[in-house]
Amino acid sequence: MRKFYDVETACLFRNDDFFSFTMKTILIFEDNKNLKFLYKEELEEEGYKLLFAKNIEETSKIIEEKFPDLLIVKDKTPTMSSYMMMFETTKAKGIPVIIHTVFPLNRIGTQLRETVEHVKKTPNFEHLKNKINELLDNGKKNLTANNE
Repeated sequence: MRKFYDVETACLFRNDDFFSFTMKTILIFEDNKNLKFLYKEELEEEGYKLLFAKNIEETSKIIEEKFPDLLIVKDKTPTMSSYMMMFETTKAKGIPVIIHTVFPLNRIGTQLRETVEHVKKTPNFEHLKNKINELLDNGKKNLTANNE
């Protein structure tokens, strides 16, 4: 695949595709290979850069090293305390979190409900895409408001 960098527009061109250096990065905590494939198909098409982690330790390491714009986590983890530690880190760094789950909102602990967004897993990814756009657009507006 041929790549080149255009200094005047500060963009990377790959084949005939156009990628901006402001591409948003989403970290997805998911160990199911079929779901990873679905996330990849749906979200890369929307122009997001995706990072995947298969456990909480790897997720936490990537958060510290790569500082993603958004975190999507699965609905089941070994311990809730691990979840809470991870969410404290994302909250401190200002990284929004979506729990993408088959469970209803009332199955998520009260403490978690206050710090994360909840999107129910369905075969259609539109609701998830809308929530991602909403959270990332709000982040842009908040950064703009803080700089004025």
